[in-house]
Amino acid sequence: MFEDVQVPPDQQQGDDNPATPQPLDPTRRRPKMIPTLSEKAAMTASWRWQKADEYPDDERNVNCALSLNRLAQNLSKLTQEGHPLIAEIEELDDCTGRSERFIEIYIEFLQEIDREMFAQYGFHGEEDGDPTAFLSAYKIALQQVIKETEERENRYANRRR
Repeated sequence: MFEDVQVPPDQQQGDDNPATPQPLDPTRRRPKMIPTLSEKAAMTASWRWQKADEYPDDERNVNCALSLNRLAQNLSKLTQEGHPLIAEIEELDDCTGRSERFIEIYIEFLQEIDREMFAQYGFHGEEDGDPTAFLSAYKIALQQVIKETEERENRYANRRR
């Protein structure tokens, strides 16, 4: 989620997963990402508990919710401790000096990462909530998003010439 900005209903993509990030505040030019990773995990766990009530015969939602609860607690601890992976992700996530086009593309890709990583965490088998493993995977995914965003932004800029 991004600081103090909400997605207007007409711009939402029909995804009821609360882990989907909100648009970047253009005056801030930087998502407030890491402190909210634990919140995203907790919100997605809550969403999974709702799905578990909706589909009581499918234990995958319960496994996912339990896994996400553990992950949220562990991410929160690491955030408070100032883990190096968190600093690395914050640095990667810094959009200062980026174009509006970059930010639009970045947010689009970031939403995909969050949907995949949070909504699926523990869904196909209970996870232990290891925050280091999650953050390492998140960092790799974020690096790929930045690369793909830069490539797409360059293609867009070349078409406009």
